Amino acid sequence: MENKDIKTINIHIDEWLKLTQSGVYTVARVTPTGNSMWPLIRSCRDQIEVRPANRELMLGDVVVFKRADGRSVVHRVYKISEDGQRVQTFGDNCIYPDAPVKREDVYGLATKVFRGKRVIDLDCEKAREAINVYPKYAGVRRAVYGARGTAARHADVILWVLLGIYAFGVLYLTFLCRTSGTEMRYNLEPLWEIKKLLEDGDKAFGTYIRQNIMLFIPIGFLACAAVGETNVASERRETCARKAMPGREVDIKDALIALAIGIGWSLIIEFSQLIFKRGLFETDDIMNNAIGTVIGILAAVLLARFVKSRKVRLMITVICAFLAIATAVWAKFKYGV
Repeated sequence: MENKDIKTINIHIDEWLKLTQSGVYTVARVTPTGNSMWPLIRSCRDQIEVRPANRELMLGDVVVFKRADGRSVVHRVYKISEDGQRVQTFGDNCIYPDAPVKREDVYGLATKVFRGKRVIDLDCEKAREAINVYPKYAGVRRAVYGARGTAARHADVILWVLLGIYAFGVLYLTFLCRTSGTEMRYNLEPLWEIKKLLEDGDKAFGTYIRQNIMLFIPIGFLACAAVGETNVASERRETCARKAMPGREVDIKDALIALAIGIGWSLIIEFSQLIFKRGLFETDDIMNNAIGTVIGILAAVLLARFVKSRKVRLMITVICAFLAIATAVWAKFKYGV
């Protein structure tokens, strides 16, 4: 192969391979896709400098090689056979090593990563030491990815369980933790709490109204999300889809079912208070609970509208659920609510 002047070009990696095979020693900048080398190389964001792999390979080198299916892959050298004719690679963010390839299939050596104005040198001992770190945690990544995949496949079950836990917490705060009285108490006058607040200026009634609204915001939010994920799971089963289903926006049917769940749970609580003499049955409480449910549904609608990624949406929903449960527990022990 004739040595030509080395020059740096921006080119697709397959085109660069043709140049090197034709006898042109060219240094290329390419933009890899995929997350197998994250966090070292960010997909479609970072560029790497690639040179012909015409020196002896070392463990930890970041190389470009051809897989059996003909695709070009950028991974780190994990093992080298004793005769140097077989090379096995491992992506920093992968959970299993690649199948061994012939040395002649390793045609490129990544020497630098360009991240904005920052340049990361890969052709040094410090960079190559990463091969002693990332493979050791492959088991942890397998567990995390497995748990994440299971959670995505059973998101509907997880959301219904979280909704059930929070709903039980509301039942405990408003019914189970109270002591029984001597008579059934009820007030069917609509908006009587607001009248007391406005006429008597008793701020306690304002607190009761806010509490009844806020208690049911998570129920509306989680119920709407759970109904939506149940529909996604149903679509997956009908189409036998193995890949993750895309996120979907909340339709009117989802919202109405979530509203029915919120109002239904409020009625269960109020009638339990009446029958077992553990509180005051109020139409105002049912109305305030319904308002809280509607606010939660609107929050779920906005989340679905502005967050298109189903995984991100599920993560936000689960975090909000845990925050709501933790807040309810904290309020109980802090204020005896």
